[in-house]
Amino acid sequence: ALRSVLSHALCHLISSMDDKLPQVAQRATIYLGTVHDKVPRNLKKEFLNLLDSIMLLGTNFTPRLSGGPV
Repeated sequence: ALRSVLSHALCHLISSMDDKLPQVAQRATIYLGTVHDKVPRNLKKEFLNLLDSIMLLGTNFTPRLSGGPV
């Protein structure tokens, strides 16, 4: 769970590099430079594991679009 939270935060940091406000984009770029080199590799590994788990679910996975009972 902690990895997914950190991955989510890193994705937001990366997307902040394209922010309309130059101050936000500049700060995100500076902060991204402080991220260790292993983080993107671990993020990729975590993303691939997530995709694998979704693939394993196959046709058994049917998202509920309504909030009502099934």
